[in-house]
Amino acid sequence: LMADAVEDPIQIEVLRVTAPGPRHLDEIALRAHITVHAATAALLTLALQAVVVEGPPGFFRRADRHNL
Repeated sequence: LMADAVEDPIQIEVLRVTAPGPRHLDEIALRAHITVHAATAALLTLALQAVVVEGPPGFFRRADRHNL
């Protein structure tokens, strides 16, 4: 799935603030102005779609082909 196919506004904002390098869940939530719970849900969905990758645990980055 391409990042362009992401339509959920929260997921779009989470993807926007996710960096090519690992960024902690708390920082993503803070930068996206959403709760950690909402960020977690969005990141898990994006990870299942292979748009973001988790690693190390609690840190997320854009999948290589989705670096903006």
